[in-house]
Amino acid sequence: MPPGSATTTDQQTVEVKTANVSLAKGAHKGLVVLGSLLVILVIACGIYNRAEGSETKEVTTPALNKGEAEEKTTETKAVFSDTLLTTILGAGAALILVGVLYARISSIKLPGGTEVGFITEKDVKEATDAIAKKAAETGTEDPKKIAAATAETFAIVNRSKASATTELPPETYERAAAQGFELAG
Repeated sequence: MPPGSATTTDQQTVEVKTANVSLAKGAHKGLVVLGSLLVILVIACGIYNRAEGSETKEVTTPALNKGEAEEKTTETKAVFSDTLLTTILGAGAALILVGVLYARISSIKLPGGTEVGFITEKDVKEATDAIAKKAAETGTEDPKKIAAATAETFAIVNRSKASATTELPPETYERAAAQGFELAG
């Protein structure tokens, strides 16, 4: 169903919107390209390993004492190790994922309870104040519309923070709230 179309279900009109995750909506093209290059590198190295083959040799260690058996081990050497290729493939996939979802990431949680956040408490307060002000201006009391506008506003603020090198000016939050209410319908 196209975005903005309406359907009637149980005497209620429900607006259907499609989620749009594309490079035009705030993905980080550099991360996607770098991740793709790493995946291509892994594929090329895998093909090269397959074409060259791996070298397998049997090594025999002589017994040190009488009565002990000689120790035989088999060593296999490939041009590129499977562990290295797997690590690079995982890093490439992670970079592609982060690049595509870049505009939607507001914080990264690391092991041990550490969190790296892009939106500060000040940003949350400023955006919340701007949303409340815009809701009062427009006379909006519908909690669903306010929640949708809040989500859109924080997505806009997050994108603004991702591209900013300094603190965001107060009018940024007001513009984000206005756009959030506009996008929320």
